[in-house]
This record gives sequence, C-alpha cells and structure tokens, in this order.
Amino acid sequence: MENLIYLLQLNLVGYEMGKIGLALRVLGLTMLLTLTLITTGILKVNAQATQELAYDDGEADAGIASATGWQRAVKFSLPDGWSKAILLEAKYYFCMCDGSKVPIGVHVYDGARNKIASLQIYPPTMSMAWYDVDLSSLNIVVDGDFYISIEYNSGNPFLGLDKDPPIDQRSYAIDEYGTWYGPDSAYDYMIRVVIGQPKPPVGGIIIPPEENPAAAVNNTAIIVALAIALISTLTIATKRKLDK
Repeated sequence: MENLIYLLQLNLVGYEMGKIGLALRVLGLTMLLTLTLITTGILKVNAQATQELAYDDGEADAGIASATGWQRAVKFSLPDGWSKAILLEAKYYFCMCDGSKVPIGVHVYDGARNKIASLQIYPPTMSMAWYDVDLSSLNIVVDGDFYISIEYNSGNPFLGLDKDPPIDQRSYAIDEYGTWYGPDSAYDYMIRVVIGQPKPPVGGIIIPPEENPAAAVNNTAIIVALAIALISTLTIATKRKLDK
C-alpha cells in the first residue's frame, strides 16, 4: 500500500496538465487502486470454482454392460462448504465401446431419485478411456445429493468398474421399470462429474469457497501491469501536449 501511495504522489505532482489529461490520469489511477485492493484481499471478484467429484481410483479392474433399458448410476454429494452447484460435465470410463449408432441415455436424478434431466449421446469407438459429456447447457443446479446414470441400449458400452477398496457404496442399478437396486458393495462404477459454483445474479458477487489463489494473483498482476502502462502512456502524451 505504501508503494501505491508513492506512485500516486509521483503521478499527481511534477507539472500541470489540462482538464482532459487530468481526468484520464484519475481514471487510470482509479483502476490501479481497485486492482491493488483486490490483490491485498480488501475486495474479491467473481471467479467460478470447479471441482471433479469421483469415488473410483481411475483404473478399471473390470467392465459391465446391461440389457436395453437398464441403467448404472452413481450417487454424488456436494463437497464441504458447497450449498449449491451447477453440473458442468459428466464423465464415463468405457472399457469398450463399439461406436454403434444406437444412442446411450444420460440421466440426472435428484436426491429423492426424481429424474431432473436427460439427454442422448453417441460415443465413438473407444476403449479404456474417459468419455466426457457436456452438461453446462442444461443449467442443472443441485443443492444436495444427486445421481448421474448411463442407460444402455443393446448392451453397449462396457462401463469401467473399480473393485479396489475402499468401496464407497454409491453405485446403483436401475431396471427398465425404474426399480433401484443397491448400493453395490463389490464395485465402484466409474462415473464422475465436474461441478461449478452457480453464477450470481447481475450485479452480485459470489466468493467461491475454493478458488485458486495463484491463478487469481497471476491474472490480477497482468491487469495491474496494463493499468500502469496506460497511466504511463497518458502521462507522456499529456506532457508532450503541454510542452508544445
């Protein structure tokens, strides 16, 4: 803060300037002051935090497929400190997918197992890899536990299974009539989800519980440097005009 005050003194004394030049200098200094307050923690700006929720270890020990109309689902819980979240991406680990043109269902259920969103996907031919499904356009906001499932058609594809302990007992099967079975005590189904903080209303501020301080400082440092460059340019331009 002492460095900021010194910079202000340097920019406000030394020579006279016209009204327009002074206004531009004040504008630039205001930008610099605001950004300095942000970096010192006096103010905070909106920055959406994201987090991947996973209950598997990332390595498939087996694969599972089901009859047409059956689903495999995983129950997710919000992290500590999160009261709400928007679902950004569902992730499925496929041990084998034959790339057929038969669609696969992706479903989202709330904590009471009411279906709140669905879409169809057509995965490519792939094996032993994660397949990501964009959910951001659906604007799904949850405020508690929720489930994400995959619905099978023609027994394809094979979903990865993690059998290494601990088994989180969050994996469920759903038959074609909507009856739920589980939780599975032998495997964790390899389904994950990426969540984010819901955006605030226009004019609002949201302070995420787990933002990335390093990224915030780096971005702010770049903007501060640009603000200083703007002030210096305006100072030189104004001085030259007055010297003529």
